Amino acid sequence: MTKDSNHAQHLQSKKQREVDLGELGIPNRQAPLEPLIEAYLSWQKVEGHAENHRDSVRRTLLRFATYTGASKLADINLARAERYKAKRIEEVNPNSARVEAGYLKAFAAWLYKQGKLPQDPLGRRYQVPNPPEKDIYALTR
Repeated sequence: MTKDSNHAQHLQSKKQREVDLGELGIPNRQAPLEPLIEAYLSWQKVEGHAENHRDSVRRTLLRFATYTGASKLADINLARAERYKAKRIEEVNPNSARVEAGYLKAFAAWLYKQGKLPQDPLGRRYQVPNPPEKDIYALTR
């Protein structure tokens, strides 16, 4: 990397921090959600998650935003997450709803770990549904 490209990268990084954090250095809760979703997916790619997995996460997070009207960081909260989970449990296979709830919980935790949120809005209070009990049929004569 040249000196100019290092400087440009530093300025871009500084600018992104200013967008992410308000002037007092606290997270900007009005930040739009879509770029944060894309940043999360980029992080997942770096971490080695498969493309199919990232596509599924993208669909889930965008569906959450659409269903709940979430458009900014401040819109990620427990009430919206619970509403989304209840709606998905009605619409899809319970295991699919469980996986989607896990995606949403992981995204919220990532936002917190990245300093985008002052606390994890879902944390332990948001429970990923348990897999449904399977009926076991004994073979008898």
